[in-house]
Amino acid sequence: VCQASFAEVVERVRGLLESQRGLVLAAEATRLQCAWNITLYVESQIIQAYREHLVFVAKGALLAEVERHRGACLIGYDSDPFIPMPMGFGCAVACVPEGAPVCQASFAKGFCCTPGTCAKQHPEDPIGINVQFQPGNSKRRA
Repeated sequence: VCQASFAEVVERVRGLLESQRGLVLAAEATRLQCAWNITLYVESQIIQAYREHLVFVAKGALLAEVERHRGACLIGYDSDPFIPMPMGFGCAVACVPEGAPVCQASFAKGFCCTPGTCAKQHPEDPIGINVQFQPGNSKRRA
Protein backbone atom coordinates (compact mmCIF):
# COMPACT_ATOMS: atom_id res chain seq x y z
CA VAL A 1 0.00 0.00 0.00
CA CYS A 2 2.78 2.44 0.89
CA GLN A 3 4.67 1.87 -2.37
CA ALA A 4 1.49 2.49 -4.33
CA SER A 5 1.14 5.90 -2.68
CA PHE A 6 4.45 7.02 -4.21
CA ALA A 7 2.69 7.35 -7.58
CA GLU A 8 0.23 9.75 -5.94
CA VAL A 9 3.09 11.70 -4.32
CA VAL A 10 4.82 12.05 -7.69
CA GLU A 11 1.63 13.06 -9.51
CA ARG A 12 0.75 15.71 -6.93
CA VAL A 13 4.27 17.16 -7.05
CA ARG A 14 4.21 17.10 -10.86
CA GLY A 15 0.88 18.93 -10.89
CA LEU A 16 2.05 21.55 -8.40
CA LEU A 17 5.20 22.21 -10.41
CA GLU A 18 3.30 22.39 -13.70
CA SER A 19 1.03 25.00 -12.10
CA GLN A 20 3.99 27.39 -11.84
CA ARG A 21 2.53 29.40 -14.71
CA GLY A 22 4.94 31.57 -16.61
CA LEU A 23 7.86 29.41 -15.46
CA VAL A 24 7.06 25.80 -16.36
CA LEU A 25 5.81 25.00 -19.85
CA ALA A 26 4.95 21.38 -19.04
CA ALA A 27 5.78 18.66 -16.52
CA GLU A 28 5.88 14.90 -17.06
CA ALA A 29 6.23 12.04 -14.61
CA THR A 30 7.78 8.80 -15.80
CA ARG A 31 8.04 5.54 -13.84
CA LEU A 32 11.30 3.66 -14.27
CA GLN A 33 12.29 0.32 -12.73
CA CYS A 34 13.30 1.70 -9.33
CA ALA A 35 12.68 5.43 -9.63
CA TRP A 36 10.33 8.15 -10.78
CA ASN A 37 11.47 11.04 -12.96
CA ILE A 38 9.64 14.34 -12.92
CA THR A 39 10.77 16.34 -15.93
CA LEU A 40 10.03 20.05 -16.01
CA TYR A 41 10.17 21.68 -19.41
CA VAL A 42 11.31 25.25 -18.93
CA GLU A 43 12.56 27.86 -21.36
CA SER A 44 16.36 28.19 -21.18
CA GLN A 45 16.37 31.77 -19.92
CA ILE A 46 13.83 30.83 -17.21
CA ILE A 47 16.02 27.93 -16.02
CA GLN A 48 18.90 30.36 -15.56
CA ALA A 49 16.84 33.05 -13.83
CA TYR A 50 14.46 30.96 -11.70
CA ARG A 51 16.26 27.66 -11.10
CA GLU A 52 16.72 28.26 -7.35
CA HIS A 53 13.05 29.16 -6.95
CA LEU A 54 11.89 26.08 -8.86
CA VAL A 55 14.22 23.81 -6.85
CA PHE A 56 12.91 25.36 -3.60
CA VAL A 57 9.29 24.81 -4.67
CA ALA A 58 9.97 21.23 -5.82
CA LYS A 59 11.79 20.26 -2.62
CA GLY A 60 9.04 21.79 -0.48
CA ALA A 61 6.37 19.96 -2.43
CA LEU A 62 8.18 16.63 -2.08
CA LEU A 63 8.66 17.12 1.67
CA ALA A 64 5.00 18.02 2.17
CA GLU A 65 3.62 15.21 0.02
CA VAL A 66 5.77 12.47 1.56
CA GLU A 67 4.82 13.72 5.03
CA ARG A 68 1.11 13.49 4.12
CA HIS A 69 1.37 9.78 3.30
CA ARG A 70 1.31 7.57 6.36
CA GLY A 71 4.07 5.00 6.31
CA ALA A 72 6.20 6.86 3.76
CA CYS A 73 9.57 8.38 4.64
CA LEU A 74 12.03 10.64 2.85
CA ILE A 75 15.38 8.92 3.47
CA GLY A 76 17.89 11.25 5.13
CA TYR A 77 15.22 13.71 6.30
CA ASP A 78 17.29 14.74 9.34
CA SER A 79 20.08 16.14 7.16
CA ASP A 80 19.77 17.12 3.51
CA PRO A 81 17.85 14.35 1.76
CA PHE A 82 18.25 15.92 -1.68
CA ILE A 83 21.16 15.01 -3.94
CA PRO A 84 22.13 17.66 -6.48
CA MET A 85 22.28 16.59 -10.11
CA PRO A 86 23.49 18.67 -13.09
CA MET A 87 19.95 19.54 -14.22
CA GLY A 88 17.99 19.07 -10.99
CA PHE A 89 18.10 16.89 -7.89
CA GLY A 90 17.11 13.49 -6.58
CA CYS A 91 15.98 11.89 -3.34
CA ALA A 92 14.91 8.48 -2.04
CA VAL A 93 11.67 7.49 -0.33
CA ALA A 94 10.81 4.24 1.38
CA CYS A 95 8.06 2.66 3.40
CA VAL A 96 8.45 2.52 7.17
CA PRO A 97 7.89 -1.09 8.28
CA GLU A 98 4.98 -1.56 10.67
CA GLY A 99 5.04 -3.64 13.81
CA ALA A 100 8.79 -3.92 14.40
CA PRO A 101 11.21 -1.38 15.84
CA VAL A 102 12.87 0.67 13.10
CA CYS A 103 16.45 1.87 12.88
CA GLN A 104 15.87 5.60 13.24
CA ALA A 105 19.34 6.47 11.95
CA SER A 106 18.84 4.59 8.70
CA PHE A 107 15.71 6.59 7.97
CA ALA A 108 16.80 9.95 9.44
CA LYS A 109 20.43 10.01 8.32
CA GLY A 110 20.26 7.63 5.39
CA PHE A 111 22.60 5.08 6.97
CA CYS A 112 22.71 2.75 9.98
CA CYS A 113 25.17 3.72 12.72
CA THR A 114 25.64 0.07 13.76
CA PRO A 115 25.68 -1.98 10.55
CA GLY A 116 26.09 -5.70 11.07
CA THR A 117 24.82 -5.60 14.64
CA CYS A 118 21.59 -3.63 14.26
CA ALA A 119 18.53 -5.84 14.74
CA LYS A 120 16.03 -3.14 13.80
CA GLN A 121 14.17 -2.67 10.52
CA HIS A 122 15.84 -0.65 7.77
CA PRO A 123 14.38 0.93 4.63
CA GLU A 124 13.39 -1.75 2.16
CA ASP A 125 13.06 -1.19 -1.57
CA PRO A 126 13.64 2.58 -1.58
CA ILE A 127 12.39 4.40 -4.64
CA GLY A 128 14.25 7.31 -6.17
CA ILE A 129 12.44 10.48 -7.16
CA ASN A 130 14.37 12.72 -9.54
CA VAL A 131 13.37 16.22 -10.59
CA GLN A 132 15.01 17.37 -13.82
CA PHE A 133 14.87 20.64 -15.71
CA GLN A 134 14.94 20.42 -19.49
CA PRO A 135 14.96 23.24 -22.00
CA GLY A 136 11.51 23.09 -23.52
CA ASN A 137 11.08 25.96 -25.92
CA SER A 138 8.88 23.72 -28.08
CA LYS A 139 6.98 22.03 -25.19
CA ARG A 140 3.69 23.78 -24.60
CA ARG A 141 0.76 23.00 -22.35
CA ALA A 142 -2.01 21.15 -24.09
